[in-house]
Amino acid sequence: MVLSSFAAYGAGKAALNQLTRNLAGEFAPYVRVNAIIVGGVATQGLEVVLTNDELRAEFEANTPMGRPGTPQDIACAALYLASPASAWVTGKLLHVDGGCERPARDVPVARVRATAAAGDPG
Repeated sequence: MVLSSFAAYGAGKAALNQLTRNLAGEFAPYVRVNAIIVGGVATQGLEVVLTNDELRAEFEANTPMGRPGTPQDIACAALYLASPASAWVTGKLLHVDGGCERPARDVPVARVRATAAAGDPG
């Protein structure tokens, strides 16, 4: 997925994802290292979207599961990774995101315009 104005965010996420994989290889078989990739969860951070009927409808329409996640959804994923059920799982990125492959709503951002040459006013 490529989104405008998300370069730093994307680079940070990619680095954490690769770090998870690399640490898993370094610490196995003694320690398992996995990550949970979280989608839009009904917490205070998403309150501005969930308390606005128009924004919430857009969010839910663009989320395949049709609802925001809950803290319990994330806790269940963490419980799985901490349990014997995942004893042979390491270096994995567990997506708990309602099926989203991109942000569930568009965020308006100013686009950066590159100029052809230094000093070009236009």
